[in-house]
Amino acid sequence: MTIQEPNPAMTLPPDERPTPDAILMQTKWSDLEHARGCADDLPRELRRFLDNNIMARTYAVAECLEVVSHQNSIYQATTPVALYVAALLADPRTGALEIISRDGKLPLLREVLIDWLGWIAADASDEVLAISRRHGFGEYPAQTILRAARPALLRAVLAFTGDPQPIVRRAAATAALHIVDVPEGYREHHDQLRQLAIKMLEAETGSYCDDETLNSLNDWCAALDELQADEPPRSSRYHFPRRWAYEDLNDLPLWLVFRTVIAERFQTVPEAPQAKPLFADPPRVGWDDRGFLRDFYNDILHQDTCDPHTADGVPLLVAIAVDDRVPPQQRFDAVELLFDIATVSGRHEAESWPNTPPHADPRSEEKASAAVQAYLPELLARWNSECPAVQMALAALAVVSPTARTAPALTARLKRYLDQHPAGTDAGDFTRFVLDLASDDEHRIVDSVETLTDAYWRGTSREAPLRSRAFHLLEQMLTKVKRQLTAEAIARG
Repeated sequence: MTIQEPNPAMTLPPDERPTPDAILMQTKWSDLEHARGCADDLPRELRRFLDNNIMARTYAVAECLEVVSHQNSIYQATTPVALYVAALLADPRTGALEIISRDGKLPLLREVLIDWLGWIAADASDEVLAISRRHGFGEYPAQTILRAARPALLRAVLAFTGDPQPIVRRAAATAALHIVDVPEGYREHHDQLRQLAIKMLEAETGSYCDDETLNSLNDWCAALDELQADEPPRSSRYHFPRRWAYEDLNDLPLWLVFRTVIAERFQTVPEAPQAKPLFADPPRVGWDDRGFLRDFYNDILHQDTCDPHTADGVPLLVAIAVDDRVPPQQRFDAVELLFDIATVSGRHEAESWPNTPPHADPRSEEKASAAVQAYLPELLARWNSECPAVQMALAALAVVSPTARTAPALTARLKRYLDQHPAGTDAGDFTRFVLDLASDDEHRIVDSVETLTDAYWRGTSREAPLRSRAFHLLEQMLTKVKRQLTAEAIARG
């Protein structure tokens, strides 16, 4: 089949078209109900559809659209929300802003809103009403009001059948086919939409729009022998993807969580080269969490080696480490990587002594370590709100460059770990070693390094600088402590 462009936007006779703000102001929301009761909460959330924050937009869209169409029901507040959505489509921002969909992708807000109008129109169709009557149910007031609003919804949707974005054009045509529903007054649009639908099917995108378009043409008894020759049987019932109804906005792919928290912290796309894959246009979807984390962390500290851009990645790691929307495992990983960056020079020195570390870049290492130290106060300020594993990583980071206040502060904060984890356990030895490093007492540090190295780890040259040996040891111990504390957390359920 030949791919053809759809017809330009169709127009309807001009009439009074209220603005979104007018609809919000003139509707008596407190007199209306939705699935959870009084609808007076809707205006606040509807205004957030155009919020600059993608999470705020997504929550608002998911909340408002679902609560007035829950379980395919039509409520008193459904039609005012539908008219608001229809009016909002004309705002250029709906064609630029995205939301987070159920599948983790980032569809345009305009496309999602148009999909929803098609969804609710199908719930008020002549077919649905006929089925209800056959089962002894009549048309109820909220349904009658929504059906009366269909001309306004159709007018709004038809305006986008010529949208520059192909996916918006297809969504508009698909929604319009459901809104028309073959009423006598829309015969002129019936013919135009039929031609548009056939051209859409000739493009063969394989999307839900194709199924819905074919269903509508079947309903109209169109001559589809050629188009249906290779088509499998299709359901006659619509099945819009309902991407606005995200059931758990906290269960997102990690790349999207990272992108969101970084974007909110910077309020723009960061210049760091490690951020580019997160903000690619179009975004890279389908990343599995393990592959994404490997790529992201490796771009910042490649094979445990600093490069001139490692320091640029430090603010990205800090954004991840201090945001509660990031799972604890990834917050730990971010702090651990910050520790690795801050100590890379010393660890490699101890490991390679007396030779020069291979691939060393002293200037980049110094710059990256200084970048980490600059964020240390902000990171340590989260101590009381963090889980034990992240607290251990923060403790390790705190002793990289201890001050006079480090030892008393850590002694107080780590007391419960000293009580819970005796010497000889991974967490117990780690805690005591951190306090030795915080004391800056060379004799204590030497004794600990020698004792712990002999007990647990591959050694480093005794001639190497002491703190370099200590950091080499501490990095290995931190990895083992994470495993112990993670196992304990799992055992506690």
